Amino acid sequence: MPRLTGPRLLLLIIAAALALRLYDLATAQPSNLPWTPLSLSDPIGPFTVRKLGELRDKPSNCYALLQDVDVRFTPLPPVNGPGNCGYSDGVRLANDSPGIDYNPPMAAACPIAAALFIWRHQVVEPAAYRHFGQPVVQIDTFAPTPAARSATLKAEQ
Repeated sequence: MPRLTGPRLLLLIIAAALALRLYDLATAQPSNLPWTPLSLSDPIGPFTVRKLGELRDKPSNCYALLQDVDVRFTPLPPVNGPGNCGYSDGVRLANDSPGIDYNPPMAAACPIAAALFIWRHQVVEPAAYRHFGQPVVQIDTFAPTPAARSATLKAEQ
């Protein structure tokens, strides 16, 4: 059996340290790993944005994620507006979804609605409690550009 000395021993130690770190990441917070599925209730991890982006091509997965965290929504028909305006996986969030009003009621691509849920629960709500001692009750949304708003309204009619 060859002796482990010098560079070989160093490589073995580095490999073992990396394996232990990867194991630690996997067991402590699954959202830290690129191959774990997205959960909207998991803490934000380094791959959360990438996982949200992957929902763009998988509307049924996105709808299931919203349902898993009790977000009330209605799927919308595809919208094809000018330029980049539009979506194929739109949702209209219900105003009590869950326990907050969007003013005006919000329609967006499903991955945006999923990202909004994460942002609201992991960034905005903790800040509201920390600074004001109470939950957020309303989020004011800004209407899209006139062309996008027009395309969305036509699709919803």
